[in-house]
Amino acid sequence: LVGSEMCIRDSEVCLETIGQFTGLYDKNGKEIYEGDILFIGNDGDKNIYNKVSIKDGCFGYIGEWTCKIIPFCYYSVTEEIAGNIYDNPELIKEE
Repeated sequence: LVGSEMCIRDSEVCLETIGQFTGLYDKNGKEIYEGDILFIGNDGDKNIYNKVSIKDGCFGYIGEWTCKIIPFCYYSVTEEIAGNIYDNPELIKEE
């Protein structure tokens, strides 16, 4: 425990970038967190990405085509994580 406590104190974390784990995994088995960006697919020459968000206690997608959250419970997660809103903001166009 002493080593763990020392590691925590020595690590700097930006609190604004902490996302809650959704309890779900992408198609590669990677944990999905609030703020992650999922690659959905292609629409012609354009790649489609959706942001993982939480609203009213429910995790889901917010995409370019909707301002509402689409809960994960309506379908299984078959996409893969492409990045997150902090390190890859260029993947998501904010309205």
